[in-house]
This record gives sequence, structure tokens and C-alpha cells, in this order.
Amino acid sequence: DVNDNLARGRYFFCDILKEGILLYERQGSKPFAKPGPVDKKMALEEANGYYDEWVENANRALVNFKDNFERDWLKQAAFLLHQATEGLYNCTSLVFTLYVPYTHNIEKLRSRCEQLDARLIEVWPRATRKDRAAFNKLKEAYVKSRYSKHWSITTDELNWLGERVRHLQEVTKVVCEERLAELGDGPSIGHHTQPLNGP
Repeated sequence: DVNDNLARGRYFFCDILKEGILLYERQGSKPFAKPGPVDKKMALEEANGYYDEWVENANRALVNFKDNFERDWLKQAAFLLHQATEGLYNCTSLVFTLYVPYTHNIEKLRSRCEQLDARLIEVWPRATRKDRAAFNKLKEAYVKSRYSKHWSITTDELNWLGERVRHLQEVTKVVCEERLAELGDGPSIGHHTQPLNGP
């Protein structure tokens, strides 16, 4: 499976081969395949599909976030905002590399995506302790908003987080559509049936 993906030039597997450190090799095992050229047509088709799928997921989460927020169901609103954030980072990772790590930890996803395109860094201010605490609260929401009786979040915190996630949505649209245009070798790529918008 690894060699098949290497032969097809899949970015994630090529990065493993290039940057990984071999810890153990069984005697007589087959060598890694030489990375082949990226099949741009295949990559574009897959990336477009991922874009449309994860844009829709993020939009749906933001619509439901707005509804829960307006009903003052703050813990559920926080969970949905986490889901929108996770979806947008999954979108970026998949469009750029056709791979996303299996995690709900948005801090890890954020770090990965910011390495793919530095424009994503400014989405989340980090200068103050309050800024960092707000993002951490959103990270916690995946579990604690559903399972902790003592966890809470304020309207002000959700307002600020909602603004940042909507900004993440805008930047995600820009960087992903640029990437799709690169894969398609033309500016016409990146017009999709699923608009990247929300509440």
C-alpha cells in the first residue's frame, strides 16, 4: 500500500520517505518504491471532492452553531464551532496533501495547516494570554462541552470565537481555491457548486 502510494506520487507518503527516520527494517523486506510523478488530474479530482465535502460540513456546523447560539444553548454551540473549525482544517489539509491525520485536536490540525500556508497563522491571535485561552477553550469543547457538568463558556467568548472561525472560513476559501487552481494549471479551477459561506 505504501509503495503503491509512493509510485503515484502521493504527497503524504513522499514526505514520510523524505523526512522519516527508519527505526527498524525486517531482513528481506522490499525496498521503498521510487516516488513517481504526481498525477495532477487524479490529485485535482480528489482535492475538488474533498473541498466540496468539507466546505459543506463546515457550513452546516456554522448554521447549527448560529441556531444554538441564538437559543442560548452555549455548550452545544461551542461544540458545533469546534466542528466547523475541525472541518475547515481538514479541508485545507486534504486539498493540499490529500491526507489528514485522524485527530479531533484542532491545535494539531492548526499547526499542520499553518505549515501548509502561512496565511492561516494570522487567523488566531496569540499575543495575549486571553487570546490563547480562548482558542484552548474551543479545543476543549470537543469533549468537555458534552461530558463535563462544570465546563462552561460565555456569550462573549463564543462571539469572539465565532468571528475568528468565520475569518478562518474566508482564508480557507482563498488558500484552497488557489491550490486547486495550481493543480488545474489554470485560473478557472476553483469554482465550486458548494459556496464557502455561512452565518
